[in-house]
Amino acid sequence: MHSLNWINRISSGQADVADVISERLPVSHDTWLPVSQVKHYSLVYVVDRSEGKTLLGYKKRGMGINLWNGFGGKPYVDESMEACAKRELEEEAGLMGISLTYKGQFVITDSNGPLREGSDTSALIWIYVCDKWKGDPIETEEMIPKWFRLPSAPTRKNAFGDKLEDIPVDAIWPEQRFFLSKLLDMTAQEGMYGRVDYDTLSAQTSLDSLMGEAQLVTRDQKHRLKSWRFVRVKQEVLVGYRDS
Repeated sequence: MHSLNWINRISSGQADVADVISERLPVSHDTWLPVSQVKHYSLVYVVDRSEGKTLLGYKKRGMGINLWNGFGGKPYVDESMEACAKRELEEEAGLMGISLTYKGQFVITDSNGPLREGSDTSALIWIYVCDKWKGDPIETEEMIPKWFRLPSAPTRKNAFGDKLEDIPVDAIWPEQRFFLSKLLDMTAQEGMYGRVDYDTLSAQTSLDSLMGEAQLVTRDQKHRLKSWRFVRVKQEVLVGYRDS
């Protein structure tokens, strides 16, 4: 779809990066896992700023099962990533997205192949924020949607008079714990790019030994978040990276 030159730029600390949101770097940027073949995915966060809340979905099956996440998935052949994001939002949450804003990308690479389905070496995630939609969230075969309080919002109550819960950071994808609150609070002129490396661990590794470390279990495999870097960029860089 486009080049991945931005990956090297954010890895080596280029000057067009506004600031670093979070990072744990390898010994040198040359020791990042190589990114070659990628599979593209959309990821949509639904945000209601007037009510100070964001909609996440609890994954009922497949990759990311039992975790909270935004809504998204793989594009069809010749489908744009924005069209993919709108379609997945409707399929997974019952919402028809009217206004989606592109907010950046991040790439996930694992030391033992893809964390997600397919034979590609890396997953490239296209991020969108939806702030205008039609319909009400509904449970689907994939997801159970639920509203949570935006990190910067004051305490809010839902339609039943109960306080909105905070985003459950211990039950979202491990890498998102380091950027999600900052991403949801970004202005319309800001976005984010990032890269993530995971290690696949041996079957003998005890989850108890990973206490205190960001870890993930998929398809009976254990993965540890090894290195990451998420950076905030301004509008001209956000669009320039996307279109390069």
